[in-house]
Amino acid sequence: EFLALRQPTYFTQFYLLLMTLLLANRYLEYSALNEHLFLLDFCYFMNLSTVIQVTLFPSYLLWFKANYVLCMGVLMIAIIAWQNSLVFHSLDKLTSVFLHVFPPLTLHLHRWGLIPCPSILPDDQLSLSDITILPLVLYTVWQVGYLIITEVVLAKQMREDPSLVTALRYLSSNKKNLMNIV
Repeated sequence: EFLALRQPTYFTQFYLLLMTLLLANRYLEYSALNEHLFLLDFCYFMNLSTVIQVTLFPSYLLWFKANYVLCMGVLMIAIIAWQNSLVFHSLDKLTSVFLHVFPPLTLHLHRWGLIPCPSILPDDQLSLSDITILPLVLYTVWQVGYLIITEVVLAKQMREDPSLVTALRYLSSNKKNLMNIV
């Protein structure tokens, strides 16, 4: 909170450092549980996309807009869908909350000029294509990559080991989750 409100220019570095540590820990924990393929999920992709865009390509406005729409929409809805909760004594739950909250917060700080970026102007607006086509292109990039990894590269491993957990396998088997009914 202090960084976001008082020193927002340091927030991106904090986000990068904290998420690197948390995701390294998550990989180690999830690998032991055979759940490491969760790290291919869309929220991880959006974290990577956001970090790359704001650190290496801050002036690429179209990429920023696609990230902004997906983070403020899909990633925020995922907090409810995945039933994330801020439980301070659970590193796994904290990681899940940070994973879904930090990209939108980072982009929000850039959008409103708290983290200065000369290509993002306060009077910038989103057009219809900015909120439909650009995010769809970015989502398609993730979806194609996900399918190639799970259905081609890891296809044999996925068939032979039903204990490997992906987001889709988890959602379809969890009786408490609404997605199981669908």
